[in-house]
Amino acid sequence: MTSSKESVIEHLQPLTTTIKQRFVSDFTGNDDTFRDILTYHWTLNGTNTSGMLDEINGGYEITPAAGQNVILYTNNIRQFNYNASAFIVSTSAHGGNPNRAECSFGFSGSNEFSGIPVGSESKACFEQDSIYNYFSGCTSQGTGETITALGTFTFYDGNLHICKGETKASSCEFSHAGILGCVITSNLPDSKMQPAYEVRNIGAGTDGAKGRIQYFEAWNT
Repeated sequence: MTSSKESVIEHLQPLTTTIKQRFVSDFTGNDDTFRDILTYHWTLNGTNTSGMLDEINGGYEITPAAGQNVILYTNNIRQFNYNASAFIVSTSAHGGNPNRAECSFGFSGSNEFSGIPVGSESKACFEQDSIYNYFSGCTSQGTGETITALGTFTFYDGNLHICKGETKASSCEFSHAGILGCVITSNLPDSKMQPAYEVRNIGAGTDGAKGRIQYFEAWNT
């Protein structure tokens, strides 16, 4: 005779096991201020044009104004462990001039990835650099920053990229499309962090690329 359980957690683990924090945002809904976009989960900073896309797998698109850093973050509610947490992001970027755009996403201890002194905040994130055009994993804490390239492919191709980052006791691991791309063991985050997604339009031009985010999941391991 099978037993009936109303809770998903009861199917996955005994109730004697501590349930750790998990955050999921799938960027769906018929109104930008409805459901989980900007009302319940996220705060959006920076001058931009943004909104839900009316297309299959569209997600939420952010177009920064000239010279703007635009970031989605969870209102400085930092619930994720600096050495025992993970995130998965489904995202893409396209349009404009990729040499005028940068994108970062993952965990941040601040309400921005850029604009703060390098190494002054905890972070474990992916970065696409506009100048060097490499996709990389990045870690930071109060004493410095480490950036390690995953490969030479461009992020600004309009395709969805599935990226995973995981913080551990002595390393941070970054994977792209299920393949481990780099392991960083220096300048590891040392304080609690929050989910964040940032798109930057470099300089005074208006032709920077657009960032799209379709899914963000984070959890303590």
